[in-house]
Amino acid sequence: MMQKMMRRFRTFALVLCASLFAALSAAASSAIPARPNPPRLVNDLAGIFTPMQTASLETMLVNFDDSTSNQIAVVTVNDLGGYEVADFAREIGVGWGVGSSDFNNGIVVLVKPKTEGSGGEVTIQVGYGLEGAIPDAECWAIIRDIMIPSFKEGDYFNGVNNACLRLMGLASGEIKASRNGRDPDDVAILTVLAFLFVFFFYLILKYRNKNNSGGSGSSGGNRKVYVGPIFGGGFQDSGSSWGGGFNGGFGGFGGGSFGGGGASGSW
Repeated sequence: MMQKMMRRFRTFALVLCASLFAALSAAASSAIPARPNPPRLVNDLAGIFTPMQTASLETMLVNFDDSTSNQIAVVTVNDLGGYEVADFAREIGVGWGVGSSDFNNGIVVLVKPKTEGSGGEVTIQVGYGLEGAIPDAECWAIIRDIMIPSFKEGDYFNGVNNACLRLMGLASGEIKASRNGRDPDDVAILTVLAFLFVFFFYLILKYRNKNNSGGSGSSGGNRKVYVGPIFGGGFQDSGSSWGGGFNGGFGGFGGGSFGGGGASGSW
């Protein structure tokens, strides 16, 4: 009788443990953001960038992807859902398929900003194909010397932007597989043009809004300016819009794999 009760107890305990494990796994997996649709390389889920900063960063990374096939995904979140920051970023890299399946040349830059109730955390996770060009020590140096000093000043954009520029320089020396026949060295020129383009149209729209707001009966003071993914989405100002440009926007992730290369930091 006692043995029968013990077998039932063990069976019940195993079922209970399996159920708890499944529930915990489901809760953890739900914390990982779904792959963006439409696809984007910059996913500011924490809202730490301005629309113009997001557009500039997206343009730079799309041009880099077009020129080299190397993909850098920038993701910001307010909550890691119980994950270690590196594990969270790897889940994104694998789940979204950052990088190509041929080269495994994806990079995930994940930032969890500092809040009143929690510290800030950042990680750079590198796909298999780029681990030789971007070793763990280099990732740590980028985090320590470029990202965290800017983050401590509240300047998230410059920290991420300058880190991406450094990563682009390292990655392009390893893999240069242009998607559209463009010379990989042209990415720097296109990036500069992208920034100038954004700044130029920002000044124009700001000037127009200022003039319209001063007119009698004008509704210009309530006009909203949206700066979308430049060269892919364009500008929208009230009923008017601008689209087109150097490329058609980000074409999507390619199925890259990650194996644990990278580094993390906190502040």
